[in-house]
Amino acid sequence: MAPFQDATPAVRALRMALAHRRLQSGLLHHSDRGSTYTSESYLELLEQP
Repeated sequence: MAPFQDATPAVRALRMALAHRRLQSGLLHHSDRGSTYTSESYLELLEQP
């Protein structure tokens, strides 16, 4: 637990998943819709081609 929420662990997990999976057209990303998943750094990573 931390006194504030940090998107770093979520961004790291997404980077790891993207590195180990072959991306295909129609890929669906599902999150728990928490504030970590709406952070600027997380959303920028999702928007990358």
